[in-house]
Amino acid sequence: MKILTCIVCPVGCKIKIDEDGNIQGARCDRGVGFVKRELLSSERILTTTVKIEGGIVRVIPVKSSRPVSKNKLRDIVKRISNISVPAPINRGDVVYEDNDVKLVATRSVPEREDV
Repeated sequence: MKILTCIVCPVGCKIKIDEDGNIQGARCDRGVGFVKRELLSSERILTTTVKIEGGIVRVIPVKSSRPVSKNKLRDIVKRISNISVPAPINRGDVVYEDNDVKLVATRSVPEREDV
């Protein structure tokens, strides 16, 4: 028997899956869908930061535009650890893209005004 905690809503149902594939403990259909997707291919939205040059802050928060396979997350984070983007950046701008992920800025960062 496998037990998963649903992460679709704040309730956090403990859902049990037996050897025959029977699902118990989901309080809604979204929980059943979560379990089926989780068993087939675990995916998560990647949230992280990227360095920014010439901005009023040193890093900018980003997230993936779609869920990414959990087994690719570490590799993606390694690849983007050395990139930096120039300011200004607007919320929603794509700051990085490759075959596995498209990272989108989640806040705007204006250029630094050196006075």
